[in-house]
Amino acid sequence: MVLPGCVSGFAPAQASESVLVQAPPLATMPPVALHLAVEGEFADLAAEMAAAYPEKLSEQVAPCQAGVDLVYSGYADAALVWGPPPTVADPLAAEAVAADALAIVVNPANRVGPLDTEQLADIFTGRTQEWSSFGQSLGSIQVVGWQPGSGAAAALSALILQGGELTSTALIAGSSDAVLDSVAARPGAIGFLPASELRAGVRVVTVGGVRPEPSRVRRGEYPLMTGVWLVLRKGGAGEQFLAFLQSQEGQAILGNHYAPRDVIARH
Repeated sequence: MVLPGCVSGFAPAQASESVLVQAPPLATMPPVALHLAVEGEFADLAAEMAAAYPEKLSEQVAPCQAGVDLVYSGYADAALVWGPPPTVADPLAAEAVAADALAIVVNPANRVGPLDTEQLADIFTGRTQEWSSFGQSLGSIQVVGWQPGSGAAAALSALILQGGELTSTALIAGSSDAVLDSVAARPGAIGFLPASELRAGVRVVTVGGVRPEPSRVRRGEYPLMTGVWLVLRKGGAGEQFLAFLQSQEGQAILGNHYAPRDVIARH
C-alpha cells in the first residue's frame, strides 16, 4: 500500500507474497557521560576538553551562579566557573583546577596608573567620577561592568568592591569581547575582565605596581588573583571529570589558558 502523497520506489508485490525490506542499521551515538555547565568565556577550553575526555561530554552555556544552580538542581553533573571560590553546600563541592587574574583595562588614550584597590573601588562604585582626579583630561569616568551572577562581577566584588555596589551608571557587557570593544571605543571608559581574555586595543592598568602579564600571573605576583573552579555533586559523574582535570593531560589543557591551580593557595 502506498500512502497518499508518497512515492514508492518498489514494484507492487503479489497478494500472496510477503516482501521484507532489510533496513540499514541505525547509527548509534555513545551516551552522554557528563553534562557540564560552562561560562561563555570557556567555549574554546570546553571544546578542547570534550575532544580529550574519554567519555562523551555535553556542554551548556550558563553564567557562574546559573551553572552552580544547574548542578544543585540536577540538570548538570558539574559546572566550570571563573571567579572567587564558589559558595556551595552539601551535596556539592568546589575544587580549584586553575588560576587566573582580574585585569583592569582603559582606553589607550588614558595614561592612568598605577592604581591601588582603594582607588579602583572609588572608581567602580562611582565615588570618583572624573578622570581629572588622576591627572587625566578625559572627562567623566564611564565604568563598563558585567551582569550580576557572572564570574567577573563576583571577582570584582570580592577583590575590589568588598561590600560596595557597582555604580548605577555602569554600562553592562555580556562578554569579554563586549567589554574590550566598549572600552576601546570610549576614551573615558574603564572595565574589567579575565586576564586570560586580554587582547590588543585597550591599555592594561598596573595594580599595586604589577601588570597582569602571563608570567607574573603564573607566579601569583599580581594582586587580583582568582580561580577556575569545578563545582560538582559528591559521588556523581563530576568526580571522574575532576580526576581528568587534575591529571597531567587535563592540567596541560588548562595550562594553555590559565595559571597552575596551586597559585590559588598562595592568595
